[in-house]
Amino acid sequence: MIVLILSSSLLSAQASHPFGERDINGTARYVGMAGAMTAVGADPSAVLDNPAGLGLYRRWEVALTLRGLINNDRNLSYSKEQTNFYHHQTVSSFQLPQASIVFSLQNTGERGLRFCNFMLSYNRLRSYNRTSCSTHFNAPSIAALMVNQLSDNGLDETSVSQSLFTDAASGWLSELGYQAYLVNPEYDYIATTLGQTDTVFAGWSAAFGLQDQTALRVEESGYMDEYAFHWGGNINHRIYIGLGLNIRALDYTKKVTYSEWIQADSDRGIEHNAYLRLSGAGISGSIGIIYQPLEWLRAGASFQTPVWASVRQQTRSYINTYAYPSANENIYYETPSYNERKGLTLPLKSSVAATFLFGNKGLVSLQYDYTHRKQTDDIHTLKIGSEVVVINNMFIQMGYACESRFKHTYNQPVYRLSSNDVRTDPDFRQWRTAHYASLGLGYRGNRFFVQAAYQCQIQTYRQFAFAVTDDFREYNIGVIDTQPQPFEHRMLSHRIVFTIGWHSH
Repeated sequence: MIVLILSSSLLSAQASHPFGERDINGTARYVGMAGAMTAVGADPSAVLDNPAGLGLYRRWEVALTLRGLINNDRNLSYSKEQTNFYHHQTVSSFQLPQASIVFSLQNTGERGLRFCNFMLSYNRLRSYNRTSCSTHFNAPSIAALMVNQLSDNGLDETSVSQSLFTDAASGWLSELGYQAYLVNPEYDYIATTLGQTDTVFAGWSAAFGLQDQTALRVEESGYMDEYAFHWGGNINHRIYIGLGLNIRALDYTKKVTYSEWIQADSDRGIEHNAYLRLSGAGISGSIGIIYQPLEWLRAGASFQTPVWASVRQQTRSYINTYAYPSANENIYYETPSYNERKGLTLPLKSSVAATFLFGNKGLVSLQYDYTHRKQTDDIHTLKIGSEVVVINNMFIQMGYACESRFKHTYNQPVYRLSSNDVRTDPDFRQWRTAHYASLGLGYRGNRFFVQAAYQCQIQTYRQFAFAVTDDFREYNIGVIDTQPQPFEHRMLSHRIVFTIGWHSH
């Protein structure tokens, strides 16, 4: 879906904020089976994965879902000595993530297209209400990144001072650093004729090397929603086909607070605040099929096109430095507000699955999802879900899913601000593995149905305050010869989902 875009860098967008992925959420039945429903169908959230699942409906239906969500983000790099910064944050919310209506039309003929079904739905694919905190000792200063940006552009002091926040030749973060005296020009003195000397610009130096302590706080809020129209057909109760048209909307806000202390527990340091808002819409399509060759077996496959989107990026930031107590001087500077709209194309997704049916006693479903992303790691997700009928109309579900990225970029920085970027939030995450475990319970009567589910998600990732290019140490003056170390994090999420609905006879 919609992802971050850095002025002109799609790579930065996908690496730092994976908006292209959807959480395993939706109806209580879908959550209870950990999303393993590509070959099961007959559920509004399953239709999002595979529109052919709409073909299994044989009557009209209205469904509404409510959800409570708790996110606890814990900094695994935290140590007991780090007493002046929080090591974990908990954020909770209550949402309406799903609403749908299904129209089912039956063909009175004995063969061919037996049912022709349509569905209109609203779905909250992802929520961004979360906060993470990180802290380190003896870490490089952000001044190293500022020097890196200026040196990559080959700019001297005159060029920077004449184009502050107006010229795409230099990045806004480095210009902030220049205004706050965190980066300084260096000059060589060259002897000329008649005993005179001349100055020649030699490069940029960072005001600070290793800092005693650094701290990063990232607060996020917002959502990614989808409004969808689907069609599904039933051919002789053996082949089910479907098509979908999806409109997605994004509203995302991020506030980053990055602090440095030249000496721990002192007033000498730097505080940088960056604000970002992304809003926009995109469109995509989907196609799917389910084939049931035997009464006890269904096989399903689906393909979701890339999302063609337009995103508006709004950003601003400011910096405070308290680095010069001898001169009794504190420095404050801020950037202008920046507003730009960009078009972009986001990753495609495919899915295959098999479901084993045990008459009216239950089912077991296996599924594999693949999300292809050109600039960063592809995403592979394995899901298994089961449903057992306990007594008439009463059933329970259990599910497990594992999401992984198999490439080896987890140990390397994959996102850096470009040298001429207007954005000044250089932080990014490297997502690793996510595990989902869920349990559900439901009742389905002649007219009404009600379902409830609980899901626990554990996700690990690395948080970077910033990263510099691999060759920055070759031409920068006074920059520490090291990359900033990542903060290890684990995010634990609890979801309680409740679905109610009505269907015709």
